[in-house]
Amino acid sequence: MRLGQIETQARELLRLRPGSVVQLDKKVGEPVELFLRGVRFATGQVVVVGEHLGLRITEIIPPESSEELAAQPA
Repeated sequence: MRLGQIETQARELLRLRPGSVVQLDKKVGEPVELFLRGVRFATGQVVVVGEHLGLRITEIIPPESSEELAAQPA
């Protein structure tokens, strides 16, 4: 699952440590797309669940066929 994207410089990546926080380009309430093996299979919305972030599925996109996903390399 991809929950956002960022652009950063290599030196910033080298500074990452356990506990580091990376701010994504998605905020609570914004739509996100869910991909499996490069194929979009659902859309959702970022939500707050207690002290955590979660994802509410808002739409399931049926594949053309179940073999389509299985045939793609992982």
